[in-house]
Amino acid sequence: LYHRWCEEVIQKKLMPPPMKADGHGAFNPAVLAASAACPLGIAVARDGDDAYDYRMMHPSGIYWFKDQEQTQQSAYMKNFASVEAGKTEVVLFKARRGDLLHRLSKLKEQLVTQIDQASGGSALESVALSPEALRERVSGVLMVYCAGCMMAINSGKDGTEQMRRLTVQLSNCFGGRPFMAYHPFGEQGFFPSKQVNHHSNLMFSALVFSKDPAFEVDESRSFSEMLSQIIGNYEDSEQAVLRQLLVKGEQADFGLVSFVLRAGMVTPALLQSITPCSGRPIPFALNCAQMFYVMAKTYPLKAREYTQASLWFKDFCRDFMKSAPMQLVATSNTLEYSTLLLAVVMAVKIDSKGLVASSLFQEVVEK
Repeated sequence: LYHRWCEEVIQKKLMPPPMKADGHGAFNPAVLAASAACPLGIAVARDGDDAYDYRMMHPSGIYWFKDQEQTQQSAYMKNFASVEAGKTEVVLFKARRGDLLHRLSKLKEQLVTQIDQASGGSALESVALSPEALRERVSGVLMVYCAGCMMAINSGKDGTEQMRRLTVQLSNCFGGRPFMAYHPFGEQGFFPSKQVNHHSNLMFSALVFSKDPAFEVDESRSFSEMLSQIIGNYEDSEQAVLRQLLVKGEQADFGLVSFVLRAGMVTPALLQSITPCSGRPIPFALNCAQMFYVMAKTYPLKAREYTQASLWFKDFCRDFMKSAPMQLVATSNTLEYSTLLLAVVMAVKIDSKGLVASSLFQEVVEK
């Protein structure tokens, strides 16, 4: 069906016909190149900010079913993005290289709107009034621009000139501020009306670093005082946990932490990311390991997940003692009596023996 659409609506002999797949990872560069101008789209929503937005699917091959290779009656198509089973509306899109360049005007519109909304200023203060106004608000940009789109623009004899035009237009979008772009095959994007990320193809987006609101350093105050002023604005249960984890570390209320974990407000991955940044990583990791150990016993339906999380923190303690240089071990308060005692207690209570079995731990205890 897709091949027939392309033949009838887009351009004759643009799309290569179905072929025999050469294995599970079959991939047809000719289809990939041709389909960049005629991808398939799935509607994101019927109302809200995304009412007219689609997420794209970039076809990468059209193949005969294995039992249809001789009769050539039925074929299937592979894409770099998935579509939900039972989806009844799939749209064929058509684009030219110029469309990919002109589409950047919508990116600038969205950027201007979001900056103006964030500042809460009047129309007379909009960054759309002049390039200088936009430049004053933007520090720099990290750009995601699909490799499929980039290759389509870069194709042909004038590909170099088209890429130069793309770079100039992107620079104009960001007020001439520095930007860095990378070109992946497959992109993740946020759709406000669904409040969810989707994987799509042939998309582009930008993470813009703004100068407002500005966080100015006051050398008369300590960093912890400045940080406390910011996170003090958040007192909901999950945000209070964040405050405790940032300010108190291993002395946080892990009973409250386990509560928000059960509610899905905090993930084990967050605690794992905090651990190496903690001022006392070993006590913090041991407390996390004990918390997940207890949760695995308390909630048997999720025992496997919590047990694996507990093991991660046990392994962190073991690996830290094996590989960390002595200076880091000393500065992280690992050699304090309270930490050594906690390690011994946890070795008995939750079977966290990797830490106490390390040669460095044994050496410190002997001394």
